[in-house]
Amino acid sequence: MHARKLILVGWDAADWQIAQPLWEAGRLPALANLIRQGASGPLENSRDLYTREF
Repeated sequence: MHARKLILVGWDAADWQIAQPLWEAGRLPALANLIRQGASGPLENSRDLYTREF
C-alpha cells in the first residue's frame, strides 16, 4: 500500500474572490495547478484565534 501525500497551504488574509480570477486568467499558474490536481476550499479561524496586529 502506498502512503498518501498531503500538503496544506494556508494563505493568511487571502480572498477567493480576488485569487480565483487571477488563477483562472493564468496569473497564478502554480496555485491553479495545485487546485486542479487536488482539493481546495476556504478555511475558518478557530474560535478565539486572532491574528496579532502590528
